[in-house]
Amino acid sequence: MENYTKNTRIYLGTSETKSLIEVWGQNIEKLRETHKNKHVLQNMCAQLKNEHKVCLNAVEMRTRLNNLTKRYRQEKRKIGPSGGSPSKWQFYNDVHKVLSVQSINKTLDSESSCAEVQADEPTTSANSRNERKRKRKRQDDRFFQLIKDEQEMMQKYVEKSLQNEEKIIKLLEENNTLLTALINK
Repeated sequence: MENYTKNTRIYLGTSETKSLIEVWGQNIEKLRETHKNKHVLQNMCAQLKNEHKVCLNAVEMRTRLNNLTKRYRQEKRKIGPSGGSPSKWQFYNDVHKVLSVQSINKTLDSESSCAEVQADEPTTSANSRNERKRKRKRQDDRFFQLIKDEQEMMQKYVEKSLQNEEKIIKLLEENNTLLTALINK
C-alpha cells in the first residue's frame, strides 16, 4: 500500500475494503459506545495496518466508514422493505453483516432494559415514525387541497364580481345616456 500524505488519497481495492469492513465489524461496539470515538478509529487504523497492511489515518477511516454506511443505506432503500431484487453492490452483504449485528445488539439491549422502562413512557419505533410521517403527509395533502379549493372559489368570486361590475357600469352608462337625452329635450 502507498504511504499516506496530506494531499494524497489512498485508493483501496476490493480486498483492502473487505479488510476495512472486517476491522469495522470487530470494533462496531466500541464505536457505538462513545460519542467521541477518535481513539477507537486510531486503534482500528493500527489494527488495519498491522493485520492487513492498509495504511489509513483516523479522518480517512471515518470518511470511508461514513461512505460505506451511506452507500449501504442507499442500496437498502433501493431494495425496499419487501426485499425486492438483491443489491449488486459487492460490499452490501459485508456491510449488512456489520450494521445488522449492531442493530441486533441494540434490540437485545433494549429488550433487556424494557423491565426498567416505565409503562407510561411512550415507545417509538421505525414503523410508528413512518406512520406519523405518512399521517402528516396526508394531513398536509388535505390542507393543501383545502387551500387550492379556497383559491379556486376566490378566483370564481373575483371573476363573478368583475362581471357584475361590468354590468353595473353598462347600466349606469345607459342611465346617463337616458338622463342626458331627457335634459337635452
